[in-house]
Amino acid sequence: MTRAVAAEGPAPLGSPSFHALRELLRTFSRGGMPSRASRSPEEDARLVVFQTLNELVLLLDQFRRRVERGEPVRLIVTERGRQLGRAVVEIAIVRDDGARR
Repeated sequence: MTRAVAAEGPAPLGSPSFHALRELLRTFSRGGMPSRASRSPEEDARLVVFQTLNELVLLLDQFRRRVERGEPVRLIVTERGRQLGRAVVEIAIVRDDGARR
């Protein structure tokens, strides 16, 4: 399943929701991480959440900068399949050709 998300408005990604996402990333970035062998399930989960949010925020920052420069871009989200215990999602910044998806 693929969905396109268009950017609109004067301050792309400036809403309180996006600020909350950054704050959540900061929350999950605090604290050290023990070696893999000695991590608790909560520490494993914290690491996964941090890395996922970090990549998402970096991509959204790239998207925001391109929108601010006036580039015609969109975000495309593609689910690559879901299985019990596994999720694969691709998020890409693509040029907006004007066609609705």
